[in-house]
Amino acid sequence: MDKFKFNDCGVCTNPDIVLHEAGPTGLAWEYIEIQICEFEGSWFSGWNLGGGGSPCSRNVNPFISREEAISATIKLLKGKIKKRLEEAAFSTYKSKDMYEAYKRAIERYEHRQLQLF
Repeated sequence: MDKFKFNDCGVCTNPDIVLHEAGPTGLAWEYIEIQICEFEGSWFSGWNLGGGGSPCSRNVNPFISREEAISATIKLLKGKIKKRLEEAAFSTYKSKDMYEAYKRAIERYEHRQLQLF
């Protein structure tokens, strides 16, 4: 029996959530999340960053291992956060706080992972 289940579009309906942290305002859509799943020996990732993201789907580029999927997704999110923080104007003051909080969430996750070894 397979651990992960997929809908008709190839999106995993029960991915492992390796990182989930709410943003500073507590709004339901405002969170950072990294999801991963395995299908036929390959690993796939999905993510959410403040209301936008990509589902954990077997229809995208596969990764060789769980760790590679997580690492690549963290790298992608760090780039998106860095770009957003470098933008000259924010639509609201809380927008900057939100991306700073996401940056700290990734740093805490990486720190916890390093402590495991």
